[in-house]
Amino acid sequence: MRIEIMIDKEQKLSQATLDTLESELYRN
Repeated sequence: MRIEIMIDKEQKLSQATLDTLESELYRN
């Protein structure tokens, strides 16, 4: 149960990181 929560949090973090990188690329 805890491992699944950790994986879910990591997936959300990496998705947010990807969104941030994409917006940074579009600005430049």
